[in-house]
Amino acid sequence: MRPKVRRLSAVALIALMTIFSVIVYAAPQVPHQFYGQVTIDGLPAPDGTLVEARIDGVTYAETPTVGGRYGYEPMFQVPADDPGTTVVEGGVNGDTVKFYVDGLWAVNHAFLSGEITELPLEPTIPFEIFLVDGWNLIGLPCIPEDPSIEVVLADILDNVKSVWTFDGETGIWSSYSPGAPSDLTEMVEGKGYWIKMTADKILRIYGSGTGGGTIIVKVPLLDGETVKIGVIVPSTTTLETIVPLFNQIIKPDINAYCAKLGYDVNFEFLIEDAVAEADIHLEKVQAFHEMGVNLIIGGGWSAQAAGSLGYCNVNDMLMFSPSSTSPLLAIPNDNLFRMAPTDLKQAPAIAEMLWNYGIKAVVFMQRGDIWADGIYNEFVPLFEAKGGVVLDRIRYAYEVTEFSSYLQVAEDAAAAAIPTYGADRVAVELLSFQEAVTIVTQAEDYPTIYSLPWFGGDGTAFIQQLIDDAPTQAAHLGIYSTLATAPQSQKYSDLYDRYYAITSQPLGIYNANYYDIAWAIAKAVLESQSTRGTDVIPLIPQICYDLWGASGWCRLDQNGDRYEANYDIWGYGGSPVQNVHYGYYNGVNGQVTWDTAALGFTPKGP
Repeated sequence: MRPKVRRLSAVALIALMTIFSVIVYAAPQVPHQFYGQVTIDGLPAPDGTLVEARIDGVTYAETPTVGGRYGYEPMFQVPADDPGTTVVEGGVNGDTVKFYVDGLWAVNHAFLSGEITELPLEPTIPFEIFLVDGWNLIGLPCIPEDPSIEVVLADILDNVKSVWTFDGETGIWSSYSPGAPSDLTEMVEGKGYWIKMTADKILRIYGSGTGGGTIIVKVPLLDGETVKIGVIVPSTTTLETIVPLFNQIIKPDINAYCAKLGYDVNFEFLIEDAVAEADIHLEKVQAFHEMGVNLIIGGGWSAQAAGSLGYCNVNDMLMFSPSSTSPLLAIPNDNLFRMAPTDLKQAPAIAEMLWNYGIKAVVFMQRGDIWADGIYNEFVPLFEAKGGVVLDRIRYAYEVTEFSSYLQVAEDAAAAAIPTYGADRVAVELLSFQEAVTIVTQAEDYPTIYSLPWFGGDGTAFIQQLIDDAPTQAAHLGIYSTLATAPQSQKYSDLYDRYYAITSQPLGIYNANYYDIAWAIAKAVLESQSTRGTDVIPLIPQICYDLWGASGWCRLDQNGDRYEANYDIWGYGGSPVQNVHYGYYNGVNGQVTWDTAALGFTPKGP
C-alpha cells in the first residue's frame, strides 16, 4: 500500500514559506565555541578555577574548570551579537576575545561565529611596579598585551596626574594627563617614563617577554636645573626698586623653599627694561622666547601687555602682569594673567572719590592708550549718573614730552566752568604715568588749573620721581589717586619691613603683586615639573585660588584677572614731601572714607 501523499494548495505553500522565512530571519546567531587545557605554573588548574571570556571589558561567558580542562562539560560558548537588536549580546567576527583564568589575563583570540576552537589557557602573572606618591621613573618590564596608555595604567588611572617621556632622537617631550588632550598615547618596552602619582599604588602590567627589569626612582624632572623666569619692568624708573626686590627678597625666598622641600632646583629671574615703550616690551618678550624662557612677569602697563599678548598666545608663553588694569584685556582663555583688578573696579572708585570730595565738574586729562581709555569709558557714565559733568576730554599721545598746548585747553575749560559750578566744585582728573612729573611742573604756569585739586588713578600713585623732581607741585595739587590695596596681614607687614629696609620706600600693592606672582609661577613650575607654558598655564588659576600672598587672596576671575579689590587713596604732602594716605574706597559698599586729619580739612561732599 502506497503511503498517503499530502498535497498543499498554493496558498498554504506560500504561507508556510513566509513562516519559514520569518523563522530563519529570527534565528539566533551562532556562537564561537572554545575548549582546552588550563594550567597554572605548568600544572593542571584546580577544579573550580574560573575561566572568563571578555570582549571590550564585558564578560560574555564563564565556567569553572573540571580536571584541568574547560569547555567539555558544560560547553564554553561565546555568544554572537544579534544585529537585529540594539543590545550587544556578544561578539562579531574579528572582535578580540580576552581569556582570563582566576582574574588573570591568559590569551587573546579573534571571534568567529560558528567556529569550534581548541585553546589552551595559562594565565600570565602580571609584572608589579610599586609607585610612590610624587614622581616615579620606570621602564616597562615586558611587552604589554595592549600598549594603549589607558590600558597599561588602567589599575592606577585614578591616581595618575601626568606621564612624561623623552624622545632622544627628536629631542621632544611627550606627555599624558587623564581627561586632557595628550600627545603620549602608548607605553612600550624599552623607554623610560616619568609618572606623577597622587598616592602610593601598585601598577600591574600584563605582557610577554622581559624588559630588563624595572627602575623605580622618585626624581623630579627638573632636578639639577636652573629655572629662568623673565621679568620685564615697564620703565627705567622702576628698576631701582624691582632689582633689589627680586635679587634680595624673591629669589632667596623661593630658592630656600625649594631646598627645604629637597628640590635641587634653582630659580633665576632675568630682569629687562621696556623703557616705557610697548614695542620695546615686545622685543624683550621675543628675545626671552629665543632663549627658551617662556614664563614672563611683565606687561606692567596695559599697552605693553596688549602689544605682546598675541605673540605670547601664538608661542605658548605665560605673561603675568602685576599692574595692567585695562578692561579691554579682560579676555578669557588667553595667556595673560593679571594680579591687579581691572579698571571695571577702579573706575567706580575714581568716580566716587571725586563725587564724595564734592567735585561736580572735571577736566579729564589722559594718556592715549588702552589703559586710560578703558577707565575713561567706564568713568563717564558713572560720574554723570551721580550728577557730575566731564567738561573736556584731553587725550595726549603717550610719547609726548611737551604738554603746554594740552594744559592750555584744560585751563580754558576750567576757567569757563568755575562761574557755573564754583572753584571748589571743579577739578582735574589726570590719568598718566611717569609723564605726570612734566605735566604738574608745567601746570604751575596755568593759574586756574593750578589752583584746583587734582585727582588721579593707580598710575599717579607712588611715583618716586614726583617726590624727587616736583615735590612742591605734587604737594600743592594733592593728586589724590586710587590704588588697589592689600588687606593688612602679617605676611604683608613682614614683606613691607624687608622691602623698606633695602629700598627706603614703602611697599606698594604692585610690588607686593610681583612677589606673589613669582611665588605662583614657582609653585606651578614645581608642581608640573616643567617650564613650558602649556604645562604651567593650566595650573595658575587653582594655585592662585589657594594662595594667600602679601597682596591678599590671589584668586583670579574667569578672565584671569584679580577677583576683587578695595582701593586706598594716596596723594602727596607733608614736609618733606612724601606719599600720604588720604582715604579709602570700600569696593563692597562703594563708599569713600576720608582721613580728614591727613587732609587737614573735611571735604565738602556732594
